[in-house]
Amino acid sequence: MNKKISELELIKTKTKNNAEEINSESLKAEISFLNYSENYHSQRSNIIKSVINDYLKLLSLAEEKRAEELNLEVEKRLLAEMEKRFQLNDINRRDLTKQQNDYREQQIIVEDLENNYQLEKLNFKNSLGLDQNQELKTVKQVEY
Repeated sequence: MNKKISELELIKTKTKNNAEEINSESLKAEISFLNYSENYHSQRSNIIKSVINDYLKLLSLAEEKRAEELNLEVEKRLLAEMEKRFQLNDINRRDLTKQQNDYREQQIIVEDLENNYQLEKLNFKNSLGLDQNQELKTVKQVEY
């Protein structure tokens, strides 16, 4: 009888150990799943933040380009005025040349910004896997 009780105790202990082992493996699998899930959500959030930052950078470049284009228009009008004043002998050659240089510098700034904008737009499309010929629909003006 003691032998039967000992065998039953042994079976009970083995069963309990197996149940604890299974429970332990189940908990390990659940922890692993939660870690992978957290990692996935973290990477997903980082990708979304990156896309938003790239998009905002693109919008910022577009606004900067637009502002510099307005400055270019101002320089163009000033140059036209200076040319008229030079014809009237109201200003000297040096003043006219300075305005011509200012206008040319502003043209270069606008050209550089346009090139940077196009490059950033190309990089943005590449990062999203978009066709380069596909037109991006950007926000025309940010309302505050």
